[in-house]
Amino acid sequence: MRSNKQIIYGGEEDLLAHYIGGYDENKAKHTFWNSKYGKSIEDVDGILIEPGQWEDTKNHPSYISKKEADQISYLWDNLINQFTRHIIAGTSNTYGHSIKEHEGGVRYMALEPRLYRRMLSKALLSAIKSYPISADNCVPKITTLSSSNQTGLIYLFIQFPFHKKIFSSYEEYIETRRNYLYMVCMAAKSTLPSLLNIPITKVLGIATEPPKHVVNTVSSEDMVLMFCEEWSVQQQAEGDLFRDQLDIFSPIRMKKNQFQEKDFPYP
Repeated sequence: MRSNKQIIYGGEEDLLAHYIGGYDENKAKHTFWNSKYGKSIEDVDGILIEPGQWEDTKNHPSYISKKEADQISYLWDNLINQFTRHIIAGTSNTYGHSIKEHEGGVRYMALEPRLYRRMLSKALLSAIKSYPISADNCVPKITTLSSSNQTGLIYLFIQFPFHKKIFSSYEEYIETRRNYLYMVCMAAKSTLPSLLNIPITKVLGIATEPPKHVVNTVSSEDMVLMFCEEWSVQQQAEGDLFRDQLDIFSPIRMKKNQFQEKDFPYP
């Protein structure tokens, strides 16, 4: 679009349809100029994108199936909106962190493309469904998710139960949950690179009540965005200590799941 090539098209919607339909197998991405054409874009005078492509695209079974499959991905969108509403309204408790730092976590979440939001949402929903219904004797459950195209970023989703017999108040529960979230983020950085074979540079942790235990739709969420590209010996030791204290991220107890998803799941 920034070149000197002449581009003729009916409307922006046809540009979108041409891009969606122009998946390049060799480059493994959508593109306006497919390598299957055999020529480089530098070798042509211009591109003609015929009008009406959007009508064909939105009525195609593969596109319809994608829109249906994407419905679950809005769980991720809702989580983004939940944090954003509090940031905009000024009701976020940042616990000593600046709004800019808090907002940064939301921005990383918003960078996830629609396909991976679908995969992340499926993993979250699976973790939520598998959590016990009864609150008695429940323990925190940690779900670790890796980012799609943001190298070095992992997500931690923690369901932390509110036991009224243990906590004298909701404020005490929040304080304990927030400390637990910080400790888990430190332990994840110190332990997971050796298990996942990826250098972790950012940990984004989210802690909330197990959705199955939420009463009258009243709940809260904590977020921690930890930058850890530079990691000292002291931080490593602290993370190892938290891992041992909490008894988490054990190679024996961790369950690793891999997800495969088609952007257009048809046929």
